[in-house]
Amino acid sequence: MNINMGLNQYVDKVASKERTPGGGSVAAILGSLGCSLASMVANLTFEKDLYKALGVHQKEAFSQSFEELQQLIKKLNQLAEEDTCVFDEVLKAMSLPKNTKQEKYEQKKAIEKATQLALQTPLNTAKVALEALELQSIFVKWGNPDTMSDMGVGIWSVYAALEGALITVKINLYNLSDEVYKNKVLKECEKIMIRGRKLRDQHLDEVYKKLDN
Repeated sequence: MNINMGLNQYVDKVASKERTPGGGSVAAILGSLGCSLASMVANLTFEKDLYKALGVHQKEAFSQSFEELQQLIKKLNQLAEEDTCVFDEVLKAMSLPKNTKQEKYEQKKAIEKATQLALQTPLNTAKVALEALELQSIFVKWGNPDTMSDMGVGIWSVYAALEGALITVKINLYNLSDEVYKNKVLKECEKIMIRGRKLRDQHLDEVYKKLDN
């Protein structure tokens, strides 16, 4: 997503028959929105008595997590835009001529290179989303109870960014011939997925406990 593009324009572009922006870009935007909701929760907590009652170290941890969250929002916005750019390079490689044996070889090599570069962007999105899920724990724990529904939506949004980005990585891997590289990336994806699901479930359990009370 171009960060200067309006929401309606972006949605229309995603809905069109154009290949970009696609799932990788949307995943990053979901992550950014999820982080933004956690940021809102923090902003609606700072002036509350429950925040003032926290210890010095707890307040420092809360404030530091809030500041780190702002950086993650910026990163995810950048990744949303970057995802469109890198996939355009894959499309360019696919459109190279393939009339001769040499041209076919050159095209295949170009697609391999562009695809490896392209999948790094959604992989980075998944990594940033995992960072965001780690940070969200503090807002679930000490955030304003009245904002727990927003926190829940934020958790789901960030997790959707994580798994959506990993799905995008995997579909790109299918086009690669370097098995060593593919296995390395798949192992990294699996670790991110396992940790992400664990954090998602932990956070949501806590959110529902607070909502039920």
